[in-house]
Amino acid sequence: MNILDEHKIGLTKLTDLFELNKRQYNTSAYDEANTRTDFIRAEGLIPRRLRRNEGY
Repeated sequence: MNILDEHKIGLTKLTDLFELNKRQYNTSAYDEANTRTDFIRAEGLIPRRLRRNEGY
């Protein structure tokens, strides 16, 4: 399995997670920090260098 296939599988899992918890994500309690943790960092969409420098 190549890296592209791995990312596709990861994104599919995140899409399923989003659909399962959609109501929660539309509340004010679900903020930017939660989004970064649950989705952006989960698939490595923020390069490690930026996470380290920006506190992600």
